[in-house]
Amino acid sequence: MPNSLLVAGFVVGALLLGYLFYGRFIARLWGIDPARKTPATLAYQVTCIFLSARNWLLAGIGIVLIILAVVMTAEGIATARKLRRRLPVNAARTKE
Repeated sequence: MPNSLLVAGFVVGALLLGYLFYGRFIARLWGIDPARKTPATLAYQVTCIFLSARNWLLAGIGIVLIILAVVMTAEGIATARKLRRRLPVNAARTKE
C-alpha cells in the first residue's frame, strides 16, 4: 500500500509541475498573448458565456468519481493479492 501511495503522490506532483511549468513554456513558445481578443469577442462582442450549472453538483460528482477510482483500485489490488496467494509457486512454468 505505501508503494501505491508513493506512486500516486509522484503522479499528482508531476501533473502539477507540468501544469505550472510546461504551460508557461508552451505559451512562450507559441507566443500566446492573453490580452489578444478571441474570434468570439470580435464577431459577437461577447466576453463571457454563463452556463447554468451548480458548482456544488459538479464538485460532488468529482468527489464521487475520485472515491470510486480509489475503491476500485484498492479492490483490484486486493483481488490480485488473493489470486497470487492461490496460485502454485510454479504456475507460470506449467508444462504443456
